[in-house]
Amino acid sequence: MNYIGPSVVIKGTVTSGEDLTIAGRVEGDVHLDAGELMLAPGSAVVGDLLVPSVVVHGSVQGNVVATVRIEVRPRACVEGSLATPALAVLEGAELRCRIEMGAASRPQAPPSSVPEKAVAAV
Repeated sequence: MNYIGPSVVIKGTVTSGEDLTIAGRVEGDVHLDAGELMLAPGSAVVGDLLVPSVVVHGSVQGNVVATVRIEVRPRACVEGSLATPALAVLEGAELRCRIEMGAASRPQAPPSSVPEKAVAAV
């Protein structure tokens, strides 16, 4: 497992082949070939995520593509789009995004642009 601490700011693409926890800020895309991405409370990612699974406790501004599952926890905020076959949104999460889901068409790449925003407060 890899860990990006709360005082760390990364500008650029982050790539990992195993579980990754981000507690700091990433200004760029995050790609995981395997494992789960955990965005800790207080974390922020401004960029696209391409991962098998992600649990969001912090904030994301960008397109999130997960081939297995996305979970958005209380007090988390996602702006952009979500594409996944399985989605869990817990009470208290904030979504301002387009959502595409279904097992028939598993996402393979991030959408090319952020569509008009739909606002949903859960």
